[in-house]
Amino acid sequence: MKKILINLFSHPFKKRFLRIQDNQKEGFKQFASPNSAFRFFFDVDTNTTNVYEHTALFTLAAITSGNVLELGTYIGKTAIVMASAFPANSPRKVYTIDTFTREIGDESSREKHLFKNISQYDLCNKLISENKVADKIEVLKGTTDQYAESLSKIPNIQLIFVDADHSYEAVKRDLVNYAFILEEGGYLAMHDYLYQQDGVKRAVDEFVTTHTEFKQLFLLGSILVLQRNKRMH
Repeated sequence: MKKILINLFSHPFKKRFLRIQDNQKEGFKQFASPNSAFRFFFDVDTNTTNVYEHTALFTLAAITSGNVLELGTYIGKTAIVMASAFPANSPRKVYTIDTFTREIGDESSREKHLFKNISQYDLCNKLISENKVADKIEVLKGTTDQYAESLSKIPNIQLIFVDADHSYEAVKRDLVNYAFILEEGGYLAMHDYLYQQDGVKRAVDEFVTTHTEFKQLFLLGSILVLQRNKRMH
């Protein structure tokens, strides 16, 4: 991770940086902000990704030059962080997929307060718009299985963040369907590697054993980052 951060600071786009909010509002956690327009976003406490994981994703998006794929959008928090790392007027895109099943008044999740007056899909698009990255993010509604074929045609994918269905079979399918879309030298970030032992961790460990061109780089928070190298024959 140290090497990657050093690379970022010497990067031609080094003026794109994360700001840590130091005046937390009561009842809300501290998040990282890629820009001063991140006002509304600070008020969303989801207990999903933390500031360290935001830093890792922002950094990976900043040091790459291609498109980004995210499996599992939730309300768009990490998609916004990654898109905010793109230089101004860049044609790069974050393609983010989610089933968006939570409607207004949904009581099924621990963050039910988020959906009291707005659906998950509408909240996601609201946050993306308010953070001024709507032109950099394409939100796709459906399962990761449904989009596997169409997204395989997207050129120059250099970063994939996997945070969708955490069951073993689902993660295994996502890796098979999407990992090889990644350009050589690109990064594959797996969320909840530490906390989903029989789901994410098991699927990833089996995958890297079989596909040795994917090398583990670092673990930050619960995100395991791998890099796709040229396969040796």
